[in-house]
Amino acid sequence: MNLKSLFIVACIFFSISSCNDKEEENEEIVEAVDPLITTGLIHQWLLDSRVVNDVTDMAIECCDYITFSTDSIDDDLVGNFYANGFAYETNGTFSVNTDDSVITFSFQESEVLYYFEVNNNQLLFRYNTDSQNVDEVWLKQ
Repeated sequence: MNLKSLFIVACIFFSISSCNDKEEENEEIVEAVDPLITTGLIHQWLLDSRVVNDVTDMAIECCDYITFSTDSIDDDLVGNFYANGFAYETNGTFSVNTDDSVITFSFQESEVLYYFEVNNNQLLFRYNTDSQNVDEVWLKQ
């Protein structure tokens, strides 16, 4: 084997091994993605409609928003939220149970539990408050 052939074989070997290194780096990046991102919640949402005990609530004030973000810990289902609208502003933390599709909001020494579903650009919350069943539809902004 001459020097030129040896050089070509070495180049091929190093090219293949560097591709494997890049693939391993990409796999590490994928593994580091916060699982909250896969829930579809991490966005800003605008309240579109509310139904209370099967009756559409016509008293929705413009404009109620909720924004979900990840926290500094990448390997959990806990994040931060900020909600605001007509005459209110709230922030706190939330945690998600993906097995039961439940989101728990923690704020101002309170904790509330909602069932949730994310479909494309819509977020549905279902919860019970003051013995009333509430369904809310939020739109991704």
